[in-house]
Amino acid sequence: SIKGFQRDTVYYSILDTEWPAVKVRLAGGAAES
Repeated sequence: SIKGFQRDTVYYSILDTEWPAVKVRLAGGAAES
């Protein structure tokens, strides 16, 4: 549906913006474990 498509587009747009911080968090978690 178009509504679902729009929601996913916004969601992935946010992920794209936050990805550098996410990578840092993931790298930190991997280093700790």
